[in-house]
Amino acid sequence: MDPESIFCPNLAYPARGHVGQGNLTIHSRKEQRYRFQVCGKTFAARTGTVFYRRRTPEAIITQVLTLISYGCPVVAIEADFHIQAQTVREWIEVAGAHTEAVHHE
Repeated sequence: MDPESIFCPNLAYPARGHVGQGNLTIHSRKEQRYRFQVCGKTFAARTGTVFYRRRTPEAIITQVLTLISYGCPVVAIEADFHIQAQTVREWIEVAGAHTEAVHHE
């Protein structure tokens, strides 16, 4: 965890997106949370990503989304990874929304 490579996702802060300003500290290593010194708010390292509030390892989510993008059926992923189809569909929905937001940005 390196607070110098992370920026605060707080939309209300005018310097949002500035990296290496020294305004972030580590709040919890175990939970991978940071504290923003200006407003005192904390946020998770995965905030603003497809992986936010997901318990599955990032590598598995990335692998599943890659297989989906190449046309692998959800039923095959469900059988191979032992993940419920609804979970895979939620990942697809979140990844699509995130990709669209990045595209518009």
